Amino acid sequence: TARRLATRQPQSADVQYFMARVQAQRGDREALERALLKALQMDARNPWVATLATRLVALAPDAQTAEASLQKIQEFLPDHPELKDLEGKLALGQGQSERALRIYRDARAGAPEEQRWLLGLAAAQAQAGDGEGAVSLLQAWLQSHPDDELVRLALAERYMAMDRVDLAKPAFLELLARYPDDYKTLNNLAWMLRDLEPREALEYAQRAVALHPSPVNRDTLAVVLMNNGENEQALRLLGELHQELPGYFSASVHYVRALVEMGETDKAAKLLNELMARGTDDAALLQEMQRLKLWLPDRP
Repeated sequence: TARRLATRQPQSADVQYFMARVQAQRGDREALERALLKALQMDARNPWVATLATRLVALAPDAQTAEASLQKIQEFLPDHPELKDLEGKLALGQGQSERALRIYRDARAGAPEEQRWLLGLAAAQAQAGDGEGAVSLLQAWLQSHPDDELVRLALAERYMAMDRVDLAKPAFLELLARYPDDYKTLNNLAWMLRDLEPREALEYAQRAVALHPSPVNRDTLAVVLMNNGENEQALRLLGELHQELPGYFSASVHYVRALVEMGETDKAAKLLNELMARGTDDAALLQEMQRLKLWLPDRP
């Protein structure tokens, strides 16, 4: 049907956007890019642009391909806010904090009351090593926008990233009092308290998984279970996760720990060697793997 439409009405922008949406659903990145660029030549102001561009970037096999695709789209819409935000997020995802700072500072200068530029700028400041500056920025916004829960969540997460549990915990609990079914806040609390207050953390982790059994929430629950001595249940949960998502690095590292806790050292050593060969940029996971390696016998 889509092809027949395109053949009958090749100069219709609506048809080209429809074709792009079909390719987006199919996950055909190259066909999506062709259709979207053709549609943009006919009508660059279509409301589907941002959604399709986001999908195109998500389908890219690497950051360089994503950047190249986004640049082609931005030639038609250099000042489009959603595309500019996507550019900033790509910069952050590649660790290009100085570039992200420029993008979000410039955007915020033109629209200082737009929340997305505040959040992007705070994220860029934090990535650039100015965590205190990010906190000050978010706190200043909340003084004039006290009901902005998204910014309040960002501030609580910034406290958590800075290991300020004394500030992060009450901030998360305040959010939870307003939104008791917010699984993201529940998961954040569980992860933050996993070592300090494991029994309390277990309650939050179980609630988060009951509300939203995502891989991230299940991974957190498994770690909290181990910290409470529930190793068998954690092993079962992480084994399921590893089978479903073998590329989920964090869960795989925690699976190694669960195997060690349950005495399955040969299986743990084999998986750990595979993970170390794959590598990761996550410093915390690297440290965890080095710690696990000390517990295990050498295996080729």
